[in-house]
Amino acid sequence: MSSETKKKKSPAASPRGKASQETSSKTAPPSSFEPTDGCVRGVGKEAEKVPKNTCIYSETERKRKIKKELKRLKKLLENVDETKKSVAQNLIEDAAFMYVTLDETKQIINRDGIIEEYQNGANQKGFKKSSAVEVYDKMVNTYSKVVKQLCEMLPAGESDDVAESILDFARRVR
Repeated sequence: MSSETKKKKSPAASPRGKASQETSSKTAPPSSFEPTDGCVRGVGKEAEKVPKNTCIYSETERKRKIKKELKRLKKLLENVDETKKSVAQNLIEDAAFMYVTLDETKQIINRDGIIEEYQNGANQKGFKKSSAVEVYDKMVNTYSKVVKQLCEMLPAGESDDVAESILDFARRVR
C-alpha cells in the first residue's frame, strides 16, 4: 500500500476528521474573553461566552431592559380583547426581546460600521456587509410584522397610536 492510500483512509486526513477537529476548537472561549464582564449569551449548556468587545449589554442589563419593555408594551396593549390575550402575550414577549436586541444591534452597527473585512483561505479576501447589519435587517422586518399583528388585535382607532409608540425605536437617533 502506498503512503497516499494510507493518508486517504486515515480519519485525521479525511474531511470528516478535520471538521470534527475544527468544531472542537470553536467551542473554546475566545482568548479576549474576561469572565468578569458578564457577557454570556444562551442558557445552561448552550451558554456561549462572547468576546468582550462585541457586547453592548451584560446579560443582567439585557434582562432588565426586556422586562422594562414588556411592562411598557403590556400597558400600551391593555385593551386587547380577552379572547386574544394569550396570543398577544406571546407576541408581546417576542416584541420586547426584539426591541432590546434591535437596540443593541443598532449600537454595534454604530460602533463597528456596516462593512467588515473577511478572509476565506489564503488568497480570497475582501469586504462584506457586517453580520450585525444582516441580523438587524432580518429582525427589524420580523419586529414590524409582530407589531402589525399586535395592532390588529386592538379595538379600532387605538392601533395607530400604539403602533407609533411601539415603533419609536426606529426614529431614535443616538
